[in-house]
Amino acid sequence: MTMGNDNFNLYSYTNNELIISFPELFRNKVWAERFGAIYSFIENESQKSSLSKIVLDFQYCKWIDPVPLLSILVFISQKLNLPKNNIAFRIPNIDGDVDSKIVCKFLYEEGFIDAFESIGIIDNCSPNIREVITHTIVKLNYFDCHLLTAKIFDTVKIHESTDDYYNKIITLISEIEVNLRSKRIPLNKFYDIIYRIRIFLSETINNVYNHAYPDNIDRKNIGIYIRYRYGQQNTSIEKNEKNKLKELSSKELANSTRLLVGLKEIIELREGCIEVFVVDVGIGIAKSLGIRDSTGTNFPAREAFVDLFNTEQRKKISTEKNRTKISGLALIGKLLAQERDFILNKDYEEWLGSILPDIKSNSYYDAISSEENKHTPGCIWQATLSWQLNAEELENWETLSNKSLNLLKLYKNKQVSIPLLGQYTIIDERLVHHPNWKERKLFFEKTVKSQRLNKYTIYLPQFGVTKYLIGFVILPYLAELSLEDSCLVIADIPDEERLTYFAALNEVVYSPEYKKILSKIQKIVLISRSLSICFLTYHNGSYSINKNALNEFIFDSLAVLSLHKILEVLITNDSIIVWKDVLNKKKTKTFLNSKIIWNDDSNEIIDTYLDFNQLCELNTFVELFDINIRRVLGVYSFKNIQIKNLDILTSNIVKRIQKKIIRTNSDFDFIIFIGSIFVKGYTQEDGAYNIKEDYIVFHCFQHPSSSEESLFKLFYWPKKEWIDTNFKIATSNYQRIGRTHAIAQGGWMYYKIPRYYDNGKSFYQRNPKLTYLDWQDSKIGLRIGNFKYGSFSDLLKLDLKTIINSAFYYKDDLARFLVSHFYYALGGDEINLKDKDYLVDIEESRKELSRYYQSTSIIVYPNHFYTKFVIEKISEILSEELTSKIIPLNYVRHDHTKTNLLFSPLNFDIIKEYLKVANRSVLFFDDAIVSGRSRKEVKHLLKHLGANETKTLAIIDRQRLPYAIPNPETQRYYWRLDIPRLGTNDTNPINNVLKKAKDLQTHLIEEAYQRIDIWNVLWGECDTTDENTSHVLSPISINLEKPKKKFGVFEVKDRETHYEQIGGEENRINLYTSIGLLTYCLEIHCITGRDDLVIKYLKQDIPDSVRIELICSHLLLYGNELRPTLKIELLTHLLKATNYYKSDIHTAFAAIVLLNQSDNDIMHLSKQTEFVNNCNLDIHLAFAIHSLLRNKTMDNSSKFSNLLQKPLMDNRQRLLNWIDFHEQIFEKRKAHITPIHAVINQRKSLENRFIDFGRSLVQIKAHLNEFPLNIFNELNAKEKLFDKIDSFKVKSDSLLNSKSDDNLAVVDSVQKDIESSIELELLNPLINIHNTLFIKINDSVEPLKNFIKDLISAYTIDDWRSIAEEKKCKAFNDFHLDKNELEHQILISSRGIDTLKYLQNNELLPMWIPMDLNLKDNIKNFIFNYLHGSFELIPDPFSDNKVTKAHLWYAFIFDENSRIFRIQFGNPIRSETDSTDISFRTEKMRSRIKSYQLGCDLSFYYSEGSAIKVLITDLSLPII
Repeated sequence: MTMGNDNFNLYSYTNNELIISFPELFRNKVWAERFGAIYSFIENESQKSSLSKIVLDFQYCKWIDPVPLLSILVFISQKLNLPKNNIAFRIPNIDGDVDSKIVCKFLYEEGFIDAFESIGIIDNCSPNIREVITHTIVKLNYFDCHLLTAKIFDTVKIHESTDDYYNKIITLISEIEVNLRSKRIPLNKFYDIIYRIRIFLSETINNVYNHAYPDNIDRKNIGIYIRYRYGQQNTSIEKNEKNKLKELSSKELANSTRLLVGLKEIIELREGCIEVFVVDVGIGIAKSLGIRDSTGTNFPAREAFVDLFNTEQRKKISTEKNRTKISGLALIGKLLAQERDFILNKDYEEWLGSILPDIKSNSYYDAISSEENKHTPGCIWQATLSWQLNAEELENWETLSNKSLNLLKLYKNKQVSIPLLGQYTIIDERLVHHPNWKERKLFFEKTVKSQRLNKYTIYLPQFGVTKYLIGFVILPYLAELSLEDSCLVIADIPDEERLTYFAALNEVVYSPEYKKILSKIQKIVLISRSLSICFLTYHNGSYSINKNALNEFIFDSLAVLSLHKILEVLITNDSIIVWKDVLNKKKTKTFLNSKIIWNDDSNEIIDTYLDFNQLCELNTFVELFDINIRRVLGVYSFKNIQIKNLDILTSNIVKRIQKKIIRTNSDFDFIIFIGSIFVKGYTQEDGAYNIKEDYIVFHCFQHPSSSEESLFKLFYWPKKEWIDTNFKIATSNYQRIGRTHAIAQGGWMYYKIPRYYDNGKSFYQRNPKLTYLDWQDSKIGLRIGNFKYGSFSDLLKLDLKTIINSAFYYKDDLARFLVSHFYYALGGDEINLKDKDYLVDIEESRKELSRYYQSTSIIVYPNHFYTKFVIEKISEILSEELTSKIIPLNYVRHDHTKTNLLFSPLNFDIIKEYLKVANRSVLFFDDAIVSGRSRKEVKHLLKHLGANETKTLAIIDRQRLPYAIPNPETQRYYWRLDIPRLGTNDTNPINNVLKKAKDLQTHLIEEAYQRIDIWNVLWGECDTTDENTSHVLSPISINLEKPKKKFGVFEVKDRETHYEQIGGEENRINLYTSIGLLTYCLEIHCITGRDDLVIKYLKQDIPDSVRIELICSHLLLYGNELRPTLKIELLTHLLKATNYYKSDIHTAFAAIVLLNQSDNDIMHLSKQTEFVNNCNLDIHLAFAIHSLLRNKTMDNSSKFSNLLQKPLMDNRQRLLNWIDFHEQIFEKRKAHITPIHAVINQRKSLENRFIDFGRSLVQIKAHLNEFPLNIFNELNAKEKLFDKIDSFKVKSDSLLNSKSDDNLAVVDSVQKDIESSIELELLNPLINIHNTLFIKINDSVEPLKNFIKDLISAYTIDDWRSIAEEKKCKAFNDFHLDKNELEHQILISSRGIDTLKYLQNNELLPMWIPMDLNLKDNIKNFIFNYLHGSFELIPDPFSDNKVTKAHLWYAFIFDENSRIFRIQFGNPIRSETDSTDISFRTEKMRSRIKSYQLGCDLSFYYSEGSAIKVLITDLSLPII
C-alpha cells in the first residue's frame, strides 16, 4: 500500500485503538496543514478517556522532518497516560528500498528510535533492529550530521533544583561539543558556537518550564534535536554532494513555510551550519505574552515575534519583581544577530522567521492554513547557527585604540609586585568548575576570608555563566560581601559571553530588597579577555552605561580603578598563580633554585632555571597563557595580528590557540612572536633569523639574569626572597647542554658515552682508545667522501675489504675476533680449525665464548658484498663441517628502504631442520648494525622459523643508542661508531647539489663549466667497495692544544663535582689527525647533544682544510638540528677557511655543502662581503649557481656574477651585457674599480687583483663573442684580440700558481710583463671597440654635435635624388633639378643647442649612450623619412623660434632624472597622407628598435599649433 501526501487516511479509530498513518513525505507543511485534527482528536476529553491504545505507523515514510516528529513525540508523552506497551511505533522496512533504509538509519542514528522506546514500543521489527540498521550501508541525505540525538524529557524534573537544571545543560552541551569537534568549523569560532547553543538551550528550556504549560505543574515536556548541515561553500565535499544538498534545500523550501528561504541562504552562502530544534506542545508565545487573548490583534504571534526581537520587550503581563531589561529570548536574538543566523518560530498557524537582525515588512511572516481550522499546538523554535569569519563589534563595548599602547609598558615589568594586590579583593574561578551554587558560594566565602576586604573587587568568572546566575545570584551575593560605595570589576569575560553579561546587568528592574543590597556596588566594569570594556554605574535603583567614566577608566593610568592598574593586577595575579602551581609540582623539578653554568666558554652563570617543557604540562599555565595572549591581542585590537612561536618550546602552546583566535581571511599588519624564557637572547636571535615581516616579540618570562629593559613578557618572575623561601637552594652541578635550552648535571657530560661495563672493561672488542687509533690509521682508517653501499649513502668510509684482508693476513685482533666467534658459535673443536693462531689466545676469553654460544646451532647472514667477503675468509680457516652451518639470507629485492625485508625462502627449510635439535639459538652476523632494522626483521623471521633466541655479531655497531651499552648476552661488536649515515641514495644532499649544478652548467662561463665537471669527479658518488682513493679526503696531521680527550667518564663528587676517564687516564683517546678530530666532534654531538664543540676547535690553530672538513661534515649530518645562529657561525667560518686561491677537493666540498643550505642561509652569507669577496672560485661558483637556482639577476659588481655565461635578464639583456663590457673598461672609482684598472693602478692585494683579472678576461671574451663582426675594423681583428686575451689569461694563472708555490721570482717577472703591456695591447683595443658601440655625450660634446651632420654629409646629391625618387618626393627632385649642390635645410633646434651647452658646462659624471651601426642606420632612416613629406619649409617645432625655417629639424634632450637621452626629428608631411599608413610604418620601426634589446624606444606624434602637419620622431636612448 502506497500513500501520497495529498490523499491519505490520516487516522483510524476502532475499538478504542487509534492508528495514525504517516505520509510518504512527513514534512513541515503537510504536518501543519493536516495534523491539527489528530492533535484535536486526542485532546478531546471523551476520546482521551476511552483511548486504550495508539499506533504511530511510519512504515511508508520516505522522508521525515525533525519538527513534526519531535512535536508528535512531545505531544504523546505530554498528553497521554497510556501504559508503555499500549503506545506502539512502526518503522519502515529496513530491507525495503533505499529511501526506507535512509529513514531507518536517520531514526536510529539521530536518537528517534531511542525516543520511541522511551515512550512506547516498536512492534514491527526484531529485537536486534539496532544491529541490523548499524550494518546497513546507506548514507543519510544530510550526511555526517550527528550532533545531539533527539531528547524528550520533562522540564519539571530538571528544575527540582538549580543544580539539576545546570547539570542537564552541561550533559547536553558535552555531547554536542564532542561531536562538533569532528566538523569543519574554524577553531576560533568553535567556543562561540557552543556558547550560542548553550544560551539557546538554557533560555528555551527555561521558557518551556516557566511559560508553556501554565495549567500543568506536574509534567512539562520538551523535545530537542540538534544536527549539523554542510553548506555550499564547504570545500571538503565533492561537487555531486553539493548538487544533492542544493536539490534537498529546494525540496525543503517547497514542502515547508516560505520563510525557510533564510535557511536556504545560509546553506548556499556558508561552509555549514548547526540546526537546533526545540519543541513543546504548550500554549505558545503569543498566549504566554497575553497577546493572543487581547482584542484587535489579527496576528498575535507576529506581534509577539516583533516584541521579542525588535523592541526587546519583556512579557507584558510579567509580575516578576526582579527582571532584566533584555529577556532571555531577546538575548538569543542578539547572540544570533552577531553572525546573521536564522531563527524560525511557529505558534499555531503563524510561522515567523528571519535572518537576524533583518526583520522587515512581511518577509519574516507566513501562515499555513490547516484543515477545519485545527492547528498543531505549542511553540517551535528552530535556530540555524553558522559563522562568518569576522563578526562585528558589539555596541556599548569599547575596544582599545592605538592611544592605549601605553599599556604595553606593563609587559615590561620584571618581577611580581605583591603590595599592588593588597588594594583589591580578587575572586578567581577561571580555573575551577563549580557544578552548583552551593559549591560556588563556599568558594567565594573562602576566597574573601583569605583576603582583606577592599573597596575594589575583581571577579574572574568561569566559562558559561548564565544571565540569571550573573544578575540575580552572583551580583547580589558579591554586593552583600562588599563595603559601601564599592566597585566591582568583572574581568576576563569570555568574548562570546559579553552580550550575556550586558543583558544581565544593564537597566535591570530590581525589587526594593535587591536595590538595597546592590546600592553598595556603585560601579561595575566589565572587561572581556580581549580587553573590550563596558562601564556601568548605579543610579535610581539600576545600573546603566556611563561613557564618560569609561573613557576615564581607559586613559587614567594612575587611578586605582583604571584599566592600567587592573591589567597590572591581572598579570600579577596570573603570574602568582603560575608560580604557586610550579611550587606545588616541586617533585617534577619544573623549577631549580641552583646555579647553572649557561655558557662554559664565556663563564656565564644563571642562578635559577625554569623548565619550560615541564611548565607546559601544567594546565594552569596553559590556560593562563591562552588568556594572556587574548589580552595582548586586545591591546592591539585596532590591528590584524598573527601569532607565531619564536622557538621550539612555545610551538605546541602557540599552535593550541592559533586557530582559535586568528582571523584567517585577511592580511596581517604584523606578527607577534611568542618566546619561552629570555635568558641571554640566543633564542630570540635564532627565532628572528627567518623573519622578514614586521614583528614584535613577547616572551613568556624574562629570567632575572637578563639585564634587558625593553622586553615584553606575559608573566612576571618572582622575587629572589620568595624563591629562596619556597625552593631549597640546590648545589648540584647543572650545566647547559651545548647551545640547547636543556640543562643536566655536568651538562653534556651527563650523557655517558656507552662503551664500558660498570667494572671499567670495554664492552666492545676495541675500546675507545684503540678504536680512535684505528680510525686515524693512515692505511686502513676512516676516510671522508661520498660513498654508496646498497641503497644508502655515507660520508665516512671504512675500507672493510682492505681491513679484513690485512687482518687475516697478519692474523691480527679483528681476524681472531671473527674466527673465535664463528668457531664457538658453530660448536667447533680443534679438528675443525685449520690454524689455531686465529683463536683468541686468552683462556678466560675462550671459556666465556664457549659458554656464550653453548646453545647456538647455526649462523645466518644477509648476503651482500662485505658479509660474503668475511664468510669467504672464515671458510679458509674453518672446516666444511662447520661452514656448512653458515647459511646466507638472499634478498628478494635489491632496494628495500621503503618496504619490508624479504628473503628468498629456499634456505628456510635448512634453517628449520637445524632448529629442530635441542639447541635452538641462532647467531645473526652482519658487517654493521646501523639502524637495527635488518637485525630486528631477521630476528622476527628466525622466531617464525623456530629459533628461541637470536644473538648478534657485527664488526661495527652504528646504532647510536644512548644511555647504556647493548645487552652483552645477545650482542657482540668489534668497533662502535656513533655517526649517522648521509641518507638514502634518493636523499643524498651531495648528489642533489651536484645534479642541480650539472643542470645549470650551460649558464656558466667555460672555466666554471669545467669546474662543475671536476666537482663531479671529486665528489660524485662512489661505491664503498671501490678501491680508488682519488675522491676521498686523506687524514691531515694536526697539533691540538690538548690532544688527549676523555671518552666515557664517571662522576666524582669531591669538593666540586668533576668527571674522570673510565679505566684511568691511560684510556683517554688521542686526536692527532683531522679524521680523529672530526669523528670525535661528530660522536660527541650525536651522543651528548653538545652542538657547539666544533666551534671550540675552529678557534684553535688548525689548517683551513681541516676546518672545512669539520664544518662541512657537521652541516651535512646535523645541519637541520642546528640553531640558525650556530649554523651561520659555522658558515661564516667556512667562508674564512676558503680564503685561498687554489681550488681543490676541500673547496669543492665547501661549495657543495654551501649550496645545500637554505636560501635564507645563503642570502645571509652573501651580505658578508668582507669574506665572500676573498673566497676562491668554488665558493663564488656556489653563489653564482644559487642565483641561477633562484632565477635572480645579480649585482654586476659581485665577483661571482662574472661566472655567468648568460645572466637571467629581461629584454634589455644586450644592454646589460654592453654595460658590463663598458664597466670592465671604464669603471675607475675606488670602491668599484674594474679588474683591468686594478692591475694597471696596483689596487687590492696582488692575489685578489689577479684572480679578478683572470675572471674579467673570461667575461670580456664572452661579451666580444656576442658582438657583431662589424665592430672589428680590420680582417682577423677579432682573432688577434682573442689571442691577446688568452695570452694575458695564461700569464695571470701562471702568476697565481707561482705565488701559491712561493715562487716569488716568477711572480715578480710575470707581474711586470702584464703591467707593462696591458694598456697598449689590451685596454686600447678594447676602448676602440667600445667607441663603435657608444657615443660619449658630455665632457666634449663635439662628437655628439657633429654626429647628425656626419651622417648627412656621407651622402652625395645623387644619393639624395635616388632616395627621394624611391620615397616619391617629386618636390625634392624638382627643386634640385638643375642644381649641383644640396640646398635643403636640415637644422638643429635651439633646444638641442641648449642641451649641448648644459652638457658642456656642467660637471657631470662621464656619460655614454649606445650607438652601434644598427642604431645609426635607423637614425639615417628617420632623416630620410622627411622625403615622404611635402618638402616645405617649417619653423622650429621644438622651440618658440618661428622665424628660421627648415625642411627638417632635430633636437637633443637630456632627461637627467630618468637617465634618458632623446634625439627628436620634426618634418612636414603631406596633408593627404593616410594616418593609418603612417601608424603602420612607424610601429614597424618601433618594433625593430626594441628588438635590439638595448633599452631604446621609439615614439611618433604630430606637432600642434602649425598650419602645416608636422610629424615628430622621438628616439629614447638609455644613459650609461
